[in-house]
Amino acid sequence: EAGDAGRSVWDEAGEWLDSALLTLTESDCQLLHWHYVEGRTYREIGEMQGATEGASRVRAKRALKRLSHWFEVRGFRLAPAGLNSGLDQAAPSSIRVTSSITITSKEMTTHEDPQRPQVPAPDLKGVHADKIRNMIKEAQPFRPGASPAELVAEFANGEHRMAAFLALCDLGAAALPEVRRGLQNPNWQIRRWCAVVADNFADAETFQALLPLLNDSKSQVRVWAVHSLSCKQCKDGSSPIDAIPLLLQRIAEDESIKVRRQAVAMLSHHCEPDPRVTPVFRQVLEEEGDRKLRLHAEQGLKRYAKAGLCQF
Repeated sequence: EAGDAGRSVWDEAGEWLDSALLTLTESDCQLLHWHYVEGRTYREIGEMQGATEGASRVRAKRALKRLSHWFEVRGFRLAPAGLNSGLDQAAPSSIRVTSSITITSKEMTTHEDPQRPQVPAPDLKGVHADKIRNMIKEAQPFRPGASPAELVAEFANGEHRMAAFLALCDLGAAALPEVRRGLQNPNWQIRRWCAVVADNFADAETFQALLPLLNDSKSQVRVWAVHSLSCKQCKDGSSPIDAIPLLLQRIAEDESIKVRRQAVAMLSHHCEPDPRVTPVFRQVLEEEGDRKLRLHAEQGLKRYAKAGLCQF
């Protein structure tokens, strides 16, 4: 499906992507979202899902085969390789994921009423709380009775990171003081995973503790600091800070292309449209050569155009 012919097939088939993705499991959609939308490697995805890099590749390959079959029975000839290319080119914001760390297309277009009082809730009661609770129920019990400090320490152990993450989420706001201490830990994996936990809570003190991680020496930590400070859909309440200037600074100054992609992706897909962002999207399209960075900016401009904030 390479070449102009393949692209024309994808142009038509891509309109059915939402329906096709609904046939996949939530974890497979999560995997595709991380790889194609957020640009994560299979090694990083494996760490996030408690699996090996090879296992993540195999799952992605099988998911693409299922999507390919779905399109084939509907008259579209898209082999897995062609589908991979189409998804990679589209960086689709329409990949529907309903896990604790990502969002659905419907949620991306939902606007809060500015007149409605926004009261941050310290406990895990956000839109993804049910999904997290289901993950906790399905997981094997991990270190019952362990303290938050002991669970945070498990983030140094690659074998138990996801189990420790779920256990800390199960503890809710009671775990946040230790999570905040973990954000300052010398071990970068502990800092990173504490940022992942913090992503689920709209807690003002935790937000302040996340801010230094935007300048962390490890790009993997900065990527999650960007996400956790700006993703409204993952939170249990409204954000107590204005994340837009922080993301704009990362786009302008960060040396890591992955951090810059994440910042543009958050502004494009996960944050409420803001007039301050439009010139940056245009600047990215005019000056940047990175394909995924440009695609996120293009998706953002399209979304902003639908919101009436710009023309595209």
